[in-house]
Amino acid sequence: MSIHLFVDEIRNSESLLAGSLPEFLFMRITQFANRSISCWVLLVCFVSLLSQPLMSQESTSKEPPASASETPSSAQEDQSAEDGGKGEVAVKTETEPPPESPKSDDTEKSPKTNERQEKGTSSKGQPDKKGDTKAKQEATVDQNAKEPSQTEARLNAIEDKLDKLTKVLAALVEDKGKSAGPTKKPDAATEPKKEDPAGKPTDSTRPQKKKAPEPITYTMKSHSLKAMKWRSLGPANMSGRVTDLEVSSKDKSTWWIATGGGGLLKTTNKGTTVEHQFDHETAVSIGAIASSASNPQVLWVGTGEVNPRNSVSYGNGVYKSTDGGKTFEHKGLEGTYQIGRILVHPRNPDVVYVGAQGRLYGTNEDRGVYKTSDSGKTWEKVFYLDERTGVIDMIMHPKDPDTLIVAMWDRLRDEFDSWPGKVPKPDGIDGYDPVRKWGPKAGLYKTTDGGKNWAKLSKGLPKGMTGRIGLDWQSKSPHTIYAIIDCEDIGKGPKPFACYLGLVGSDENNAAKVTQVMPDSPADKAGIRVNDKLLSADGQKLYRFDELLAVLRKKEAGERIQLTLQRGKKEIAMSPKLAARPGA
Repeated sequence: MSIHLFVDEIRNSESLLAGSLPEFLFMRITQFANRSISCWVLLVCFVSLLSQPLMSQESTSKEPPASASETPSSAQEDQSAEDGGKGEVAVKTETEPPPESPKSDDTEKSPKTNERQEKGTSSKGQPDKKGDTKAKQEATVDQNAKEPSQTEARLNAIEDKLDKLTKVLAALVEDKGKSAGPTKKPDAATEPKKEDPAGKPTDSTRPQKKKAPEPITYTMKSHSLKAMKWRSLGPANMSGRVTDLEVSSKDKSTWWIATGGGGLLKTTNKGTTVEHQFDHETAVSIGAIASSASNPQVLWVGTGEVNPRNSVSYGNGVYKSTDGGKTFEHKGLEGTYQIGRILVHPRNPDVVYVGAQGRLYGTNEDRGVYKTSDSGKTWEKVFYLDERTGVIDMIMHPKDPDTLIVAMWDRLRDEFDSWPGKVPKPDGIDGYDPVRKWGPKAGLYKTTDGGKNWAKLSKGLPKGMTGRIGLDWQSKSPHTIYAIIDCEDIGKGPKPFACYLGLVGSDENNAAKVTQVMPDSPADKAGIRVNDKLLSADGQKLYRFDELLAVLRKKEAGERIQLTLQRGKKEIAMSPKLAARPGA
């Protein structure tokens, strides 16, 4: 509310006549004060206003009527308004003009008559009592009109004080505005909502979705990781099995996580948060997942985990997504039960290999390696051994996508734990293993023409039957392959020695060095000493001490072994007679 209305309210308020002006001013100033001005400033100005007497009764009664020169002219009002435009608030006071005295018809008709009435004479030149009394009344009215009343004088003084107070407050507002800087736009939360003429909410009134926080990417140095130790984050009881993990080739923050019984999870912030996918399909057990390197939005899911647990669930084939896992389409292979591995061609996403493990609780022919060249419309079984042996793992050459190595596994589970109670278990058997976990056809097989021809790998691998195998191909060194192999010889160890020589040694500079000679042993009796270097055994050159042990495992007690050793710069040949192993 402006100062004009404030002054008018003071004029019209009857409370002024009751002597309550200070309380009235305090109430109205605090009400009309600008909220941007501190309250203490208002109070100080108000106290300053009241500390000066508005006008004493004596000065009011003796003060002569205000002359025309004391009344602010219109030019002064204009100048005040102009000053207010320069940062001050212009206060415009409008005093009501005094009421005009009523004029008689005779006065309007004759100026001479008016002149005689002002002199108090009649038209005949004699004194007129009635005219004299009327002239006195008119003079009194004129005098009252020119002389301001006590209330009017107090109002004029208040207006002067308010004018000064307004200028002070305006200056404070201007200073605060400069220090506060540019005005901020209102928040969407505080801005009044707008509606279109039809009453429907507009874009500005609809609730806006909050943007997800951007993930923070930080590359840790290798020395920082050395001080870190892995720890379990839970759940405290058990969390179920994670069967596969796929990282996007384009965004290392995006992973897909396959579970044995909980479906598919996806994270886009390196595991900070995850979302469930694959919730609308008919299978929840997942064995393998794979994304396309050329198009990361293409994702393949093979259902049915391959871990041969007593709580394992089976699947119903493979599914494909073209939108990063939001939706899936079933692509067949329903009878495979469990999927061991999926590989996608790095340059052609339509070419996919699926390694099927097959049924866990029985035999079936839906096993082996399946290939599609039309993105799952049709499938061809490109590798198959028998109805018992399926694919547990499969890798692709990092430079040549037509070269694959497949790990085949022969396993079977029944409705019971394999070896319950006190039944003696063979070497390498766990009580919860499948009833069959090794097979004659199991092992590693390789193709170099995209699955047309296959060959079994055997060099450097276990000679007996093999079981489960895990594979990895080193991407930076295509000639290096890692394999973890379970076989029937697991836990048995090497063949024990049947003879005894009595030496302890180590490897040094491509030679087997003697570090200890047992007292009264065949080596001690033959004259072998500490620090001698063994060059050969039975004609076989020795580079490591374990090579001597391999020769000794073939010997029997009572036989001799031909040794060549170096002592200083001299070579010495000897043939100690082997004794029976102590305690054997």
